[in-house]
Amino acid sequence: MVLERMNSFVLEGEQGGMVTLLYAIVDPDGQTVQVASAGHPPPLVLDPDGGSTFVEAPAGSPLGVTRYAAYEESVTTLDPWSTVLLYTDGLVEGPELPLGQGLEGLLRSVEGGPREPEALCHAVLGSLDMRAGFRDDLALLALQLTPPGKTLALALPARPASLASMRRAMAQWLRLAGAGEDEVYEMLVACGEACANTVAHAHPALSDSSFEVRAGREGPEVEITVRDTGRWRPPGEEGRGRGLAVMRELMDDVEIEPSEHGTTVKLRRRLRGDGET
Repeated sequence: MVLERMNSFVLEGEQGGMVTLLYAIVDPDGQTVQVASAGHPPPLVLDPDGGSTFVEAPAGSPLGVTRYAAYEESVTTLDPWSTVLLYTDGLVEGPELPLGQGLEGLLRSVEGGPREPEALCHAVLGSLDMRAGFRDDLALLALQLTPPGKTLALALPARPASLASMRRAMAQWLRLAGAGEDEVYEMLVACGEACANTVAHAHPALSDSSFEVRAGREGPEVEITVRDTGRWRPPGEEGRGRGLAVMRELMDDVEIEPSEHGTTVKLRRRLRGDGET
């Protein structure tokens, strides 16, 4: 749908022309990359063991070529620590560089090289001196699927949009920590209430302040800490104290520690599973 609308936009533009485009959605929780292509070269996936493969996706027509273009999607599973490399077509194609030769050259340039995104981009760009046919502008975008560690540490802007980012990261960490789906849901609700209180009551609406969320597991117990640098303002009468009641209902232990430096909320819950993950 996105590519079809973009195609109409290009066709209706005053300058006309043609452009290739790749639309990709990386899902860290599902460990997948979903791709649709409008005549653009495929993303390159570098696995942590040293292998590299191009994402197979049906190559639709470039934007601006035909009015009723159709675009198909493909989904590829990613292993933890995989790196996805996206790039403009000037990296692999040019007047003196056939596309097939350019793709083969890209594969050779990453063989045995780094997987860390910044180092990978430097390595690819550094290989251009040894390859001919490059006259176009170049742009690279690399991202790595890094699984959460034994502890989770987030620093987020004190804004409502940060709550979605917190939930995604916390859900993934809780699952890896051994929590069941119902436990994940209930701890997300409790943590979400603590974070929402921080966003709504600890700082002015227009603020550059941030808050921290940390999580760790010791044996069967998970502890989540939400810390801010402001002071919680009293909520309105309607729904007063409801968030705190929800936290206490869903967690085994809730501590709220106000101080002159901010407010710290500690949430603890014992998982049903026994032993370390």
